[in-house]
Amino acid sequence: MNRRNFISYSSIALGGATVLRQNLDVTALSGNAKYFFAKSGIVGNGNDACFGILKTSDYDNDNDWLLRARNDFGFRSELRYSNNDKFKVPFAKALLDYFVSRDTLSFACASISRTTFDSANENSSNQVSRLQKGNIKANYIHQLLGELEPETNQVVIMKSEYSFGSGNQFHRFFEHNTAITTVDKIYFEEDLLQLSSLIIGCIKADLQQSSLNAVNTQILNHLKGSLGIESFTELNNDKIKII
Repeated sequence: MNRRNFISYSSIALGGATVLRQNLDVTALSGNAKYFFAKSGIVGNGNDACFGILKTSDYDNDNDWLLRARNDFGFRSELRYSNNDKFKVPFAKALLDYFVSRDTLSFACASISRTTFDSANENSSNQVSRLQKGNIKANYIHQLLGELEPETNQVVIMKSEYSFGSGNQFHRFFEHNTAITTVDKIYFEEDLLQLSSLIIGCIKADLQQSSLNAVNTQILNHLKGSLGIESFTELNNDKIKII
């Protein structure tokens, strides 16, 4: 795995973008390229985590396909990696196959060890402040966008819960960068956001060798099989980039 020491925690040269809140119509934003941010794990406090961004360069068609697939499979629930709903397996496998086969879709992620948060903490304790968490997220999201050949105007869509607490601090790092627009969406309203969350859950489980239930074992093994790999530590392609 290609690991980079690219984070500077004392300052960030992002500026920021206009912060948009939930219920915004994503289709009304300029361009057909969109970015869907997801995380797996708890940020800070002695935990490991992963951040990921799914890029679509053809939002309209990719989103329409996912909506049709949801109807075809009759899957009405939220697609979450963390649950053990056996009925999600056929739908999840179909979405992962679509992701692997579509040139319009790509993914970048970062696996972040607990020592990263420790080094960011001036007090050398496990408690990481909201400002520090926001700083860490903003630095990583900026780097991940760079891995995905970003468009001039980058619309980054994330779960609306990130607007609160450390998420509110996170948004503030983008307030003066006109190239990046952050958009809060309710999770169940965006299938591409759910797909991004599913992928990052699989990657984190594999990289950190987490114990899995039978449902998620099927999904993780299916994704690795579709990519032709046995582990994400050996990944070497442009479909998924791990930094």
